[in-house]
Amino acid sequence: MKILITGASGFLGSALARRFNEMSYQVALLVRKNTNLFRIQDLGKYKIGRCETDLEIEQFIANDPPDFVIHAACCYGRNGESIAQIVDSNIHFGVVILDALNKLQKKTTFLNSASVLSDGVSFYALTKSQFETLGIRFCSSSDSFIQFINIKLQHMYGPGDDDSKFTSYVIHSCQKNLPVLPLTLGEQKRDFIYIEDVVDAYVKVIENISKFDNQLQIELGSGHATSIRSFVELAHGLTGSNTYLAFGQIPLRENDEICLVANPQILKNLGWSPKFSIEAGIKKMIEMEGIS
Repeated sequence: MKILITGASGFLGSALARRFNEMSYQVALLVRKNTNLFRIQDLGKYKIGRCETDLEIEQFIANDPPDFVIHAACCYGRNGESIAQIVDSNIHFGVVILDALNKLQKKTTFLNSASVLSDGVSFYALTKSQFETLGIRFCSSSDSFIQFINIKLQHMYGPGDDDSKFTSYVIHSCQKNLPVLPLTLGEQKRDFIYIEDVVDAYVKVIENISKFDNQLQIELGSGHATSIRSFVELAHGLTGSNTYLAFGQIPLRENDEICLVANPQILKNLGWSPKFSIEAGIKKMIEMEGIS
């Protein structure tokens, strides 16, 4: 079975690439030419397509047609990227892949890693939502050969993520004993899901793909909402930190949701359930990243 993964330089994409490589699938990676694959550089068993133009992407896919595409590439816009760059990564890139897949005229499954954030939160959330709509419309047409599985990801976390992500930023700040950690009141509730549980869910979906319709929405999370404040206080305690937690120093971002939580029933019907509690997940991050 051939699996093509986008976004393999990122937290999710690299974790998926590593797991499917361990399972002896034929794994190919589709990345930009200057992408640094440092998270998986110890493996070196992948066919890598370093593509920049639409034509290069189409040719790479045509030369080695995949059975599955796991689309984990995205741009959060946290590093000063322009709106054009965010649109290119979150919309254009995926559309080019869908078009290339459909030209193969063979059944292919496209697993889209989608956001649960509302459109008004950020350009990232808006463009991810727009691609989701485009993908569903594209793959529902009568001349489409693509099965579109939209996986709505809750707040994943784990070792190896960067500090632009809230969970890693909090844990690493506590570990460094920063004098003050500015925070909102922490009343927002999120469905925190550990990266290994996320990858397990993708594996379950692929192993059971014949059970699904041509389009499907899957919610991926623990099914339990935990307050931001509770997560921060737990991380603070488990790292033995002296950092002052300045709750209320930062206002809520505009249009931020108060509560986000998954209904993972489809995954549970496949026999999946999360193995890690939040405490266990944070403890494993501490262990694997050498935080003490």
